Amino acid sequence: MIVRSLRWLLDHTFTNVDKDEVTFVENVKKDDKNLWRILLSIRVDDGLEASSDKAMYKDFIDAIIDASKYFDVSDSGELELFLGGKVEQDREKGIVRLSQKQYCSDVLKRFQMHDCTPVDTSCEANLHLAASDSPLLDKRDAEVRRNYQRICCRRPA
Repeated sequence: MIVRSLRWLLDHTFTNVDKDEVTFVENVKKDDKNLWRILLSIRVDDGLEASSDKAMYKDFIDAIIDASKYFDVSDSGELELFLGGKVEQDREKGIVRLSQKQYCSDVLKRFQMHDCTPVDTSCEANLHLAASDSPLLDKRDAEVRRNYQRICCRRPA
């Protein structure tokens, strides 16, 4: 299915923009010489599409629905959650806000730390730490490391 989906995107003038083959872009010049763009990111069974033109978005969705043998598509409406993060959009101001608050809360619950008392600084003032005070990354619990890296916006190793 993935190979057929990839072939469909490439056959419909999308260009792959990353080595993982999950992000694609289609650039279209309109009659008025403006460049319109559709950006598509696919992660396992979730996808996100962004377009600079509403008509282009509708044409894209119609084409995807017509290609139902390649894609299982549903339009969930305005984007609210993506990959565990909350998305808030203010179209008038052109602002998009991303929050991992819920994800962080879920991680704290998973490790029975949701009742901890939050503090501004998690260590005493003027404390100096050395590298030897912390275990090497490869010695830490894999799940703890993976969740910590996701919260810090790093790709897990």
